[in-house]
Amino acid sequence: MIGEVLTWVGESLGFAGSCLLALVVLLIFVLPRGRPKNFPPGLPMLPLIGSMPFTRGPITRSFINSLRKKYGDLASFAILNARIVLVSNVKTIKEVFSQAKTAGRPELFIITVRNNLLTDGRHSALGILGSSGELWHEQRRFVLRHLRDLGFGKTSLEPLMILEVKELMDHIAKQKDSPIVMQRYSYDDAKLATLLKTFIAPADINFLSPLHFIPGALTLAPYLPILKDDVKPFKNVTNFIRTELEEFQRDETAKKSDCLTSLYLREIEEHKDKPSFFHFDQLVSVIFEMFVAGSETTSSTLAMAVYLLAKHPEIQKRVHEELDRVVGRDQLPSFSQMDQLPYTLATIHEVQRTFKLVPFSLPHSVMEDITVNGYNIPKGTILIANMEDCLKDPALWKNSNEFDPRNFLDDEGKYKRNEAFMPFGSGKRQCVGEPLARLELFLFFACVMQRFHFYDVDAEPMTNNNPLFSATPKYTVKAKARF
Repeated sequence: MIGEVLTWVGESLGFAGSCLLALVVLLIFVLPRGRPKNFPPGLPMLPLIGSMPFTRGPITRSFINSLRKKYGDLASFAILNARIVLVSNVKTIKEVFSQAKTAGRPELFIITVRNNLLTDGRHSALGILGSSGELWHEQRRFVLRHLRDLGFGKTSLEPLMILEVKELMDHIAKQKDSPIVMQRYSYDDAKLATLLKTFIAPADINFLSPLHFIPGALTLAPYLPILKDDVKPFKNVTNFIRTELEEFQRDETAKKSDCLTSLYLREIEEHKDKPSFFHFDQLVSVIFEMFVAGSETTSSTLAMAVYLLAKHPEIQKRVHEELDRVVGRDQLPSFSQMDQLPYTLATIHEVQRTFKLVPFSLPHSVMEDITVNGYNIPKGTILIANMEDCLKDPALWKNSNEFDPRNFLDDEGKYKRNEAFMPFGSGKRQCVGEPLARLELFLFFACVMQRFHFYDVDAEPMTNNNPLFSATPKYTVKAKARF
C-alpha cells in the first residue's frame, strides 16, 4: 500500500514537487542544528540546510579536498542536518579510527536500500558492513574465525585461485590481436552473466548526495523515480544471492559441508529458539557484502593495472624481466615467490595507490562523544577518512604525482612498506577480506603479466568526481602472448 502511494506521489508531483514535499517533512520532523561548541573548523552550518549554501554545488572529490587544504587535519561541513568531519593525516586517521567509539556506521544508500530490499523493512541493520555495536562485533568475529579455519587468506587457497586465473588467461588469449574490453566476464553460468550486465557500480552513486540525507529518503528510495536506476542493481544482486542460498538449503550435501554458508546455517539452527543475531536475512547480507566487495575491488584493480602498464611499457618490461628471472616460463607464479618479486609486488601496490579505489573511506559514525586534537566531536557525527590525502602527500612518497613502483622500494630495490598505504581502511572497521584480496591481486596480476604483453590502449575521456569511489577508465587494449 505505501509503495503504491509513494509511486503515485512521485508520478503526480514530479521531481520538484517530490523534493518540496520532502522538505516539508524535513521542516516538520527534524529539529534545527548548528555548529556545536568547540567543533572542528569548517564551513558554516545553518539550521536544517547545513552547509549546502556554501558548497557551491554537489559534494564532490574536489570539494572535499578543498576543505582539507583550507581547514587542516580536521575539517567539518554539514549535509542538511548531518554533521560531517573529514579526517586527514596518517597519524590522525590512525588515532581516530582505532577507537571503538568511532566504529559506528551511519545510514548509507548501499546499506539501507539493501536492507529494505532484503527484509521489506524488518531489519534496519544487517551484515558486517552495515551494522554497529554488538551486532557488528558478533558477526565480524564469527565470520573471521570461520574464514580463518577454512584457510581464508592462506596459501592453501592457491589451487582454487589458479583455476580462476587460468579462466581469465584463456579469455584474454582467445582475443588474439583484437582489442579487449577489460571488464568483468562470466563463464557459462547464464544467471551470473545476466547479473554482471547490471552489477553494482559504487562509482556511479554519490553516497554524499543531499537527497540521501533527507529523512526517510533512503527507506523510500525504491519508490522515488529519481533513485530507481540506482536501486535496480541492488535488487538484481539481492534476488540472485537469495535464490542461490535457497537452492543451497535444498542441497543436503552442500549443507553438510564446511563452507561459510553451511556453518552459518548451523549457527542459525542452534539459535532458532532464542533471540539471536543469526538469522537468514543476516546470512544473505553477509554473503551479499562478500560477493559485491570481492568482485568489485579485485576486478576493478586488475583492470586498472592492465591499463596503467599498457600506458607505461617501461614499467611493464621490468615486471616481465623480474618474473622471467625469478619464476621462469615453465611454471605459474606462486605465493611462495612473493618475497622474491619485490618489483612486481611494488607495482601492484602502486596501482592501488594511483587508482585510489576508495579515496575517502566509507563513513563511520561517532557512538560516544570524543575529543580529537583538542576539538569536541559529539555522538552522531559522521567521520570520513581522507585516504587520498595520505596517498598523494609528497612528504610521504618518492614520486607522489606519478605512477612509479619505486614509491614502494628502498634504495636497494627491496620492497618497503609505507604506513600511509591503507587501501583496505584503517582501525576497527578495516576490511575483513584484506588477507584474501592481497593474495588474489598478487596471483592474478603476476600470472597475467607473466603470460601477456599489453599494448595499444585506447581509453575514453573521463572525469571521476565521485567523493567516495573511483571508477576504472573505459578502454580497450591489445594483448600478445609472450610465450
